[in-house]
Amino acid sequence: MQKVLLVDDEPNVIKSITRILHEEPCEIITANSGRQALELMATTPVDVIVSDERMPGMSGVELLSAVSRIYPETVRIILTGHANTQLVFQAINDGSIYRFLTKPWDDEEFVAVIRHAMAMKNEGGSTLPGQD
Repeated sequence: MQKVLLVDDEPNVIKSITRILHEEPCEIITANSGRQALELMATTPVDVIVSDERMPGMSGVELLSAVSRIYPETVRIILTGHANTQLVFQAINDGSIYRFLTKPWDDEEFVAVIRHAMAMKNEGGSTLPGQD
């Protein structure tokens, strides 16, 4: 079973995402900071990571950039309520982000993105188009 890691410093966001993914064929694991996520990933293989952008200590872009270097096979998704063009470009360039989702999210779109990310991982590819 594939593992999806949710990283957010707000427990209500983690609960909401876990709720919308409860019927999906994946194991949901959670972390409340970038540091905790990296510690968890050091011992637990993760197929898909969804990280909030604004967190104390380490931003989502910083986390996903580290994940890109250390665990390039993990599909990376960033979630933020404070989208701006510069952040989008930084996330894509520094963290090889698969998708950029905004808060509030549409539940159906969110589930579809996770399904596609897991399918992409199953097919053996986590690179973005043009990066292979």
